[in-house]
This record gives sequence, structure tokens and C-alpha cells, in this order.
Amino acid sequence: RAGVKIVHLKALDEAESGYVKVAVTGRDEPAVEGQLDASPAWGHELLVNLRAAAEPERIGAIMARAAAGLPGRKSGERMECFRPAPPKPEFRARATGM
Repeated sequence: RAGVKIVHLKALDEAESGYVKVAVTGRDEPAVEGQLDASPAWGHELLVNLRAAAEPERIGAIMARAAAGLPGRKSGERMECFRPAPPKPEFRARATGM
């Protein structure tokens, strides 16, 4: 809804009664695994790892709004939003003619 292209999203919800993990990449259908029929639980630990095509500050604001909309009491919330540096390979392969 925010018009941000999701490159990769992983979400893991763990509770005493089980876990559910969801992964979304590109345009593929979400991959879901875990105990979808687990008993309800009071405590949950939610971890979201998102790579998206937008400024880190914009993604942070979107995620903060989503977290604020979750029901229940929250504790121990931590969020890191950043743009990783480009990779610096240690070795480069040279193309050779055969």
C-alpha cells in the first residue's frame, strides 16, 4: 500500500505453542511454514527482516506504523534501518579464453 517494492521479506512469529515463518521474494507467492494449527498463546516474539527499494527512513516509518497497529502490549522493541555498503569481494576471477 505504501508503493515500496519488496525485494525480500522474512517474518518469524514464535510463541510457546509453536512458530510461523513467512518468506516473500519478488513476485512469488509467500512461502509459509510452521504450526499453523498451534494453540493460541499470550506471548509472541516477532522478527521481521525486510529488504525493499526505498530510503531506510521511509521503510522505518512504515514499519513503525505497522508495529504500532499490532494488538496487545509490546516490550523490548528494537528496529534497525540502514542501507548496506556495496560488497567488496576479496578475490576477483578473470575470464580466460579456452
